[in-house]
Amino acid sequence: YSDISASAGCGFENNNTNVEYYPIPELVFNMQKNKQKIYCISCVGNSMEPVFHHGSVLAVNPEEKNIYDGRIYVIRCNEVLRVKMLRQSPDGIIIKSYNNDYPDEIIHSKNIDFDIIGNVFWFSSTLNN
Repeated sequence: YSDISASAGCGFENNNTNVEYYPIPELVFNMQKNKQKIYCISCVGNSMEPVFHHGSVLAVNPEEKNIYDGRIYVIRCNEVLRVKMLRQSPDGIIIKSYNNDYPDEIIHSKNIDFDIIGNVFWFSSTLNN
């Protein structure tokens, strides 16, 4: 979905759903279950730098929603999509960015409308853009 983005920051609202195709390496693709449901979106912002740069393409498996500490997920908080590292804690879900300028956040499931959209299992990014 070329017009759908997940924010590497505070959030991104989406309105369009144009489709483009990206070549995910066959070895990586074949490791996934539910291949027919995999899709790609782009990343906006800088909170996930230096790993994901603004404009990086993220491959998402929407069937992989179980949290494994330290994995990267596309999440929905209220009406915005975000891409973040997740960890579980006794206090809730910790949302982490790679960029240290962004502090960790804790989501208490009762206090916010929160969903895990899927696991990011591959990405493509340009350097020094």
